[in-house]
Amino acid sequence: MCYPLLVSSVGIIVCLITTLFATDIFEIKAVKEIEPALKKQLIISTALMTVGIALISWLALPAKFTIFNFGEQKEVSNWGLFLCVAIGLWAGLIIGYVTEYYTSNAYRQEILQFIYRKKIIILCKMSPMPAELVPPPMSSSALLWDTNPS
Repeated sequence: MCYPLLVSSVGIIVCLITTLFATDIFEIKAVKEIEPALKKQLIISTALMTVGIALISWLALPAKFTIFNFGEQKEVSNWGLFLCVAIGLWAGLIIGYVTEYYTSNAYRQEILQFIYRKKIIILCKMSPMPAELVPPPMSSSALLWDTNPS
């Protein structure tokens, strides 16, 4: 069964098509335009790959077929195989976006504000003092103390 090879082949074709978007359609003029262009490329490649996987799943696989699952024969369908690959593909996109959100400098200010608010909440639970009177170093030490697993 050549299904994994077909998926990889479609991936190469999709990669070439997506590269055209980066070089010819989305022209990057400034450094700030690089990150949004990469995000667009991820979405475009995921969408094109989903279409490509759907095509090869319906054209290259029979409607029902048998595979071996740890010594047992199991009957599967082409749409079931497509669904498995497509879910993995879109989960990868979601993981990429979540990772980019937490590691990118573009969202650094939002994350720091969120962390600062959480520190104040934790300190207010520990102290009778109003939150407005709590200096930031005390809130930082309170967060570290509260989140320490030992």
